[in-house]
Amino acid sequence: MTGFDVEQVLEQLTTTEKNGVIDSNDLWSADGRHRLGVPSLRFSDGPTTQSTILLDGASRAVSPCGRTPESAFDNEVWNEADEIAGVEAKYKNSYGDVCPATNIQRGVLVSRGFGSFHGDPYLTDVTSSRDNLCLQSQQFVATRSHCMGNSLESARDSSGSLFTSPTSRQSSTAFGRNRRSRNGCLECRKRRTGCDEIKPCCTRCSKKGLQCKYQFKLKFKEDYDLRGIMFGREGLSYNEDTSKKSGINTIADFTKLASDAHYQAYPDGSAFHFINAQIGTFHHQNGILGPRALYPTSFIPFDVKEHLSSQTDSYNYALSYYMERVAPIFTPLGVSGVLELSPGCSVKLSAGLDLTQLIRYSQSHTNVFQILLAVGAGYLGNMKDMSNRQYWTEEGKRFRKGAMKRLQHKFQTLELATGDKSTLNEILISTFLLCLYDLANDCHENWSSNIKIASALISEFPICASTEMERKLLSFVCDFFVYQESMGRTVCKKTSIFTPELTELGDSKDTRGLTKWTGCNFKLVEIISDITDLSYERALPSEVITPTNFMEMVSSIEENLESLKLQVPNNLETSEEFCFLLGCETKRIATRLYLHCSILNKTPKDRLVTQLVAEIHGYLKTIIQENGYMWSFLIWPLFIMACAIDPWNDKCDQLRYFVLECFDMLENKTLGNVNKTRQIIIDLWNKRDLSTSGNERLNKSCDGNGLLGSINDWEFYVADKGLNISLG
Repeated sequence: MTGFDVEQVLEQLTTTEKNGVIDSNDLWSADGRHRLGVPSLRFSDGPTTQSTILLDGASRAVSPCGRTPESAFDNEVWNEADEIAGVEAKYKNSYGDVCPATNIQRGVLVSRGFGSFHGDPYLTDVTSSRDNLCLQSQQFVATRSHCMGNSLESARDSSGSLFTSPTSRQSSTAFGRNRRSRNGCLECRKRRTGCDEIKPCCTRCSKKGLQCKYQFKLKFKEDYDLRGIMFGREGLSYNEDTSKKSGINTIADFTKLASDAHYQAYPDGSAFHFINAQIGTFHHQNGILGPRALYPTSFIPFDVKEHLSSQTDSYNYALSYYMERVAPIFTPLGVSGVLELSPGCSVKLSAGLDLTQLIRYSQSHTNVFQILLAVGAGYLGNMKDMSNRQYWTEEGKRFRKGAMKRLQHKFQTLELATGDKSTLNEILISTFLLCLYDLANDCHENWSSNIKIASALISEFPICASTEMERKLLSFVCDFFVYQESMGRTVCKKTSIFTPELTELGDSKDTRGLTKWTGCNFKLVEIISDITDLSYERALPSEVITPTNFMEMVSSIEENLESLKLQVPNNLETSEEFCFLLGCETKRIATRLYLHCSILNKTPKDRLVTQLVAEIHGYLKTIIQENGYMWSFLIWPLFIMACAIDPWNDKCDQLRYFVLECFDMLENKTLGNVNKTRQIIIDLWNKRDLSTSGNERLNKSCDGNGLLGSINDWEFYVADKGLNISLG
């Protein structure tokens, strides 16, 4: 390039030519003026240069490379140049400016500084920041083209570049472990090399000129079973030990496994839902049975199958309904263990009937299993909205008949071998289930007969459980008989037939706490039984019991009742826990009401009775109507409250309507016949209404002059030997 005088050239250039000198022909060259000998100047980014033209893109404003203004070491010149670049870019309708890159080389021998400010970290940061700020001061978008650290390169001057990054190794691990070749050719398998299994000749054999052959071998599962090894890829897993496999290979293995199977019970007391079957399943329009069986027939004891009808699926419905309808009555609360009431104060919750153990026990005792089916069918036959009530009633009778034949043989065996404890235990458990069946059958009179049979057996043959499962089942059965008798005697005027030995099998009453299915401490059951006995003794002659002894026993009962009082906190975790404790307290208050009415000659018009009725009404309303907990143990306090409603009370109609509503809600949630109990209450109300005349209450039959020897309000209106109902 020939020399020229800069000052003279500038004087000869027009304004348009001066602007054109700093304009660009391409990405790296400025426009020259050959008329005055000014060549096109090339701006480089360093020792390595870029191509003159990369793309034939849109027009743009190009400022000198970062190395050029940076080398001036003049901040003002840099700022002015960037501001002019921003104005010019806007003038050319550009949307943004891609400023020089902010590159930092990783090695001094690497010449990859194109489009960057500098290799020095501090200078790079200062210059790139200043560049952005100056461009943005012109309301123009400015951004770095990229901010990165370049990877080292080797052999840059050669035809290719080899990057030392681990990208070449990632491809081998991107798809996990290398798979083994299981069907390779014989040559590859012989040399233990991978075969791509290309037919008819694999790649390796094709390159080396080898004869490629594939071998096929037939394998039979039976041969592998005889050798005790897995067949093919059976059991192949990287996460499991094949030695822990169950080894179930044939139908015989499944059948053997099913013989030891049993039903699993849910721990909570909520309604059970089974796959493909709920209560609505029984409403089938085209026949008695709808869906397929819920349980495999291998679960039925073998000798029971002989007595099943052609419609063998019926046992499934009966058994599932027992588990859904009856079993939750004995497990009303999902919480178990210890319930914290307050810091330092807790109450123990005793479990009810373990359904799992009962089903397991029935697998080896055929008559127990058949009575389970009879109970389920019996409750199905009592459903109002069932279109097949008659069918299920007949099925229940058939199941019961088959069980009774076996029980007769068991009774004969028991008479011949008095030391056979297992036979006695089986008979007691069967008697418990027969009692449930009779309760389902409109409280048939046989339900109380079963309690008498159990009492006679226990008196004649001491109970002795051989296993822990039997001990728990027998403990529950004994508690059930005592509880049902104690609740029923409050109305039926019957004496107790049980001896204290009946409850010695279970845990001590001092350590039981609250029993979930009774809704009270079992001490309260004994107190209710004592009140009933004392109500009979008060009618005896004065030589048998004196007023002093009578009042001493009453005071003792009141003290025991007060000791069972529960302080129900409001900060419990769930409403279920709160309502359960409230139900237990309601039962205690109902016992107090029963005490004053049956022994202390209180009548519905007395203020104390009115207060207790109002208190029970408030608690039951909270539990049943507001929270929807319809537990079976609430039927007794509801009955006691209904018996003590004053017909002259302003809220009499409201209270009576509440009682009838609760009976409707509890109808399918209790063991006994709610319809019969409801009718007894209605007859009692009619009897009270007919005994009133004008504004005065007439009670001609009641003698309230003394506590002993007189007929009180409870005995005149409520107690009746002809009643045979279950209030448990």
